[in-house]
Amino acid sequence: MVSYKLLKSTRYIQTCFPQGPITSFHRCQIQRMGYQARNSDLSTLRITLHCDTHALVQQLQLRGFTQEQAEGITEALVEIVNNTLDQQSKNMVTKYQQEILLQQLTAEIAALKKDMIIFEKSEFSNLRHITEKQSREIMHLKEQIKDEVTKLQGKITLDINLEKSRSKEVSAEQETRICNLHNKIETKIADMRTTFEQHRNDVLKFAGGTIFSCLTISLGFYRLWS
Repeated sequence: MVSYKLLKSTRYIQTCFPQGPITSFHRCQIQRMGYQARNSDLSTLRITLHCDTHALVQQLQLRGFTQEQAEGITEALVEIVNNTLDQQSKNMVTKYQQEILLQQLTAEIAALKKDMIIFEKSEFSNLRHITEKQSREIMHLKEQIKDEVTKLQGKITLDINLEKSRSKEVSAEQETRICNLHNKIETKIADMRTTFEQHRNDVLKFAGGTIFSCLTISLGFYRLWS
């Protein structure tokens, strides 16, 4: 009997797990390594298919083929079957390979989740740091503005007080001048009244003297004519 082995191509993880069903230990190892090595390479998984080619050769000989023809036909059939299986195996996956790929995909997703969590924490930390920095800058700016406003209010208050003092001084000076002018006017009026009284007295005296003189002269002429 001639045995021909039909080979099917598959792949296995780089860690070289033994062929066979995936155990819980293998799953833990795959998940643990998923955070370190993400690239996986699946190599050949050999599956042997035994075929009784000797019986086929005998059947062909019984139907009139020579031994060489029967063996040639058998070899051609085996080659065709092997090629057909190889072509089909390219689009097929075994349960073992499916479990490996599933565990690999799970490890990839877990690693991606871990990276996303780390990235999110890092971004959140950076954002919080930037927010705190901006808050400190805003508080510092508020303090500066508050100091500037306080200084400006102090300057304005000082200027207002100075202007009030100057206004009071000017007002007091103006009042003093007005009082002095009023006193001068009163003094001038009093002097004018005194002068007027003197001139009036003089006029009255002169008028009285004139009238008395006229009367005296009139009496004199009257006595002379009488």
